[in-house]
Amino acid sequence: MLKPVYKRLLFPPTTCSFLDVQNTTIIQTAFEDLVSQLDITLTESGRRAIHYINQPSITAESSLSKGIVAQENGRLGEALSFYYNAATFMPNTKEINSRISVLSSNVSGGDIGQNARNLIALRNSWLEILSECDDFLNEHIPFEIIYDPTLKQEGKINYSSGTVDLGFSIMTKPTEGFNMINDVLKGLKKTGKQEEWGFQFWPFLDSPLIYKFLPSGGYAPLWMSHERRVFYENRELIIEVALLDKNGQIISEMRDIIMCNMGTRTYEETWMDLNERGTGFFWKQIAINVNPEKTKKRIVFKNVDANKITDTMTLKILSVDGIDAETVGINGYIRISTGKV
Repeated sequence: MLKPVYKRLLFPPTTCSFLDVQNTTIIQTAFEDLVSQLDITLTESGRRAIHYINQPSITAESSLSKGIVAQENGRLGEALSFYYNAATFMPNTKEINSRISVLSSNVSGGDIGQNARNLIALRNSWLEILSECDDFLNEHIPFEIIYDPTLKQEGKINYSSGTVDLGFSIMTKPTEGFNMINDVLKGLKKTGKQEEWGFQFWPFLDSPLIYKFLPSGGYAPLWMSHERRVFYENRELIIEVALLDKNGQIISEMRDIIMCNMGTRTYEETWMDLNERGTGFFWKQIAINVNPEKTKKRIVFKNVDANKITDTMTLKILSVDGIDAETVGINGYIRISTGKV
């Protein structure tokens, strides 16, 4: 029995260029050398077959590979160029055409991978900014409370009970805090993505008003009236006020609500046929307008004991939203001052 003869085939280190690797010249040379070491004599046609290369196919595959690498690294323009280059050499290749179709559509439509990642990061950054602004505005109301300490009699004296109603004027006035809101809104609008990101109603919350639903009176086609109404966006402040005599003793105190008018919301009325659930209507919020205004009000101490009224009396705000009046000024919750209202 003959034993097989094993022969070590060697291909010595050979200097070659990147082009030699790319066009497979070095591979063809190595193959021919190894065949000769096996004592195989190639015919001329065999040698031609070894050295025959499909250069268009190689170029197309190389461009496709480069395009894939470029796309994975976010260089989409470069990737698209490589894909189109590959298609010129192998126009009917399914993978090349598929990649061109998807990437071209994304690029022309603005929905590109790297850009999408940037937009997501940008939205998250804006979300963080708006959340920080919301927290700041909750703790630092961009209004000033101004009240006139001059008391005036309201109505007639009640001689039976020996009491009288005394009132004073108070108002809320927007402050420079709205400059911050306006700056943020300008930057947000410049992105062109405010509505797409769901921030179109900032700094107000999106809270459509739902109204009553009426019993169904049978089938009626869906229709919309498109009536619009404007509602004020008010922030309520609960204040406690006291009336002190000349000795600093409280002779009357009360709690009331004052409004801070931050702007308006615009709602559109929509009628809907809900079939078995009935026919009804609701108001859908469609726009906001940040346009703060002064809001004035009269606050009246009811039934003040006339016997306790002295020649000199002091009007004092004790607290705002449960926070001591002195503290709200120190921590910047809201400013309080006296003046003509």
